[in-house]
Amino acid sequence: MTENKTLSNLSSVFDSATRIQIMASLTVSPLTYAQLKKICQVTDGKLFRHIDKLIEEGFIEFEKERNDDIKYKRHTIYQLTETGRDTFQQFMKLLMESMI
Repeated sequence: MTENKTLSNLSSVFDSATRIQIMASLTVSPLTYAQLKKICQVTDGKLFRHIDKLIEEGFIEFEKERNDDIKYKRHTIYQLTETGRDTFQQFMKLLMESMI
């Protein structure tokens, strides 16, 4: 069964400008939490909530890495999953088509 994809039914994840910004940023390269916070310019609470939603949807994943600059300090690296990349590309394609 083929589902007819539209902007309205693709995913409720993309009803947030911050989540779109996170996804778009991660299409370029994996980023740390601090880098995402600087890009999105939102509070920690808001960024955590948006990241959690994207993880819950299976669109991004993370791993914790040791920061060699600071002893015993770890940082979190976020990256798109294959599903996240495919879904975001489809969303952007539909968005561009709706603007024509």
